[in-house]
Amino acid sequence: MRKIFKDMNINACVYCNAQYLLTYEHNNEKKSTLQVDHFFDKSKFPCFASSFYNFQPSCPYCNQKKSDNEVLFYMYDNGESGKNPFKFEANDKDLSNFLLQKGERIEIEFKKNESCTNELFENHKERFHIKEMYNENFAELVKKIVVRRLILSEDYRNSLLNSYTSLRKDLNMNYNEVLYGFIDDPERIHEEPLSKLKQDIFNQLK
Repeated sequence: MRKIFKDMNINACVYCNAQYLLTYEHNNEKKSTLQVDHFFDKSKFPCFASSFYNFQPSCPYCNQKKSDNEVLFYMYDNGESGKNPFKFEANDKDLSNFLLQKGERIEIEFKKNESCTNELFENHKERFHIKEMYNENFAELVKKIVVRRLILSEDYRNSLLNSYTSLRKDLNMNYNEVLYGFIDDPERIHEEPLSKLKQDIFNQLK
């Protein structure tokens, strides 16, 4: 399963999007921080114990928090609510004070998109403590995104865009990946940890 998820470019926990799923070899043994969570608990639903679509790649923390409890987020959902049900925002007042140099704290708010049900949102928030996890660990990252977005002038961005166009085939990366250092495609949030946070804050700043 580790090789399959690696081939699918899933490198971040699908529950928290905060932890790398690392796999490496040591003394001819495979080691990994990737754990496979069973969406339907295998003790309750043994018929799904080896079904591929019951496997969700997760970090050890989220897999432990989930345990045999029910979760509602399903990574194979084709609906919009399944693919992208949640969003992050910087608190508006905190963000304004930070931009005006009147405050240092920026609270990260964990919210639901319009297509997300209240049941799914509350289940995910309480099960994995997303809001607390992000505010405790990634508030400084939000500040860096804000500052970088501000200091790169429009002329500088345009000059880089012109240069990037000629290098696009060689880099195999889109413009924002080169300029801001993160994946900006919503379909690729599991390729790199914190991609969802970075995308949402960046879009808020627009």
